[in-house]
Amino acid sequence: MKKLFTLVLSAGFLFSACSKSSDVSSDAIADSRPVAHFKINNLLSPGMAGEKVILDITNDSKNATTYFWEFGNQCNSTSKVPEYSFLKCGGPFTIKLTVTGKTGESHSYSESFTVKCAGEAGGTP
Repeated sequence: MKKLFTLVLSAGFLFSACSKSSDVSSDAIADSRPVAHFKINNLLSPGMAGEKVILDITNDSKNATTYFWEFGNQCNSTSKVPEYSFLKCGGPFTIKLTVTGKTGESHSYSESFTVKCAGEAGGTP
């Protein structure tokens, strides 16, 4: 009877140790997941309607190893910080960024916006 009791305690201790170790691994995995995010720093064209609008984008994604940008007009880029310009003011335009991390897991973020040209309501004369 004494031996059986010892065996049960040992198995319970191993189970408890494995559970705790598993929790730590889950936290570490969660911290390394890729998170896509960017900011568009300018929504005003420096010129009048008909002039191209050059975007100033800040990519503040986390834990990413690859980047895939979609600009909503069948144009895309795989640069970390792409250089892109729209050929017209207006909108709404949508930009989507998909990032992939070391484990192959991916995450996407998109943002829609409207570009105002100088001389338009809300634009700079």
